Amino acid sequence: MPPAPIAEIRELTRTRKQLTREKTRHTQRIQKTLEAANIKLDSVVTDILGVTGRAILDALVAGETDPAVLAAKADRRIKASPEELRAALFGRVTRNHRFLLKLHLQHIDAIDQAIAEIDAEVAERLAPFRQAARLLTSRSKCN
Repeated sequence: MPPAPIAEIRELTRTRKQLTREKTRHTQRIQKTLEAANIKLDSVVTDILGVTGRAILDALVAGETDPAVLAAKADRRIKASPEELRAALFGRVTRNHRFLLKLHLQHIDAIDQAIAEIDAEVAERLAPFRQAARLLTSRSKCN
């Protein structure tokens, strides 16, 4: 059994891993909801929670349905052309789809916040071990 400080860090990192998995599940649910609305965002955007994807998702939740307006939300660095974006964003988003997207995005935001808090806690708890790790990995100057 590891010492208490190590066991606590392990518990925190396990919780972080579970939260990351939960975020992935919500992302998949967003993709499924978009597919049900005939929106093919994942075919033109690598990360649907990235800058472009999130801007488009937020606009969809707010009620925007015009493919041209949605495509204009894309970051200039995106590889897809405006025509490809408009084609992928042509769908039928209902009130139910918007509600589900909003719900999943809220969960993802909460999970991101929790992960950030865990990261800060782990960094703080690892501080006492950093000096020992440096000593173990440094070269001896006695030779």
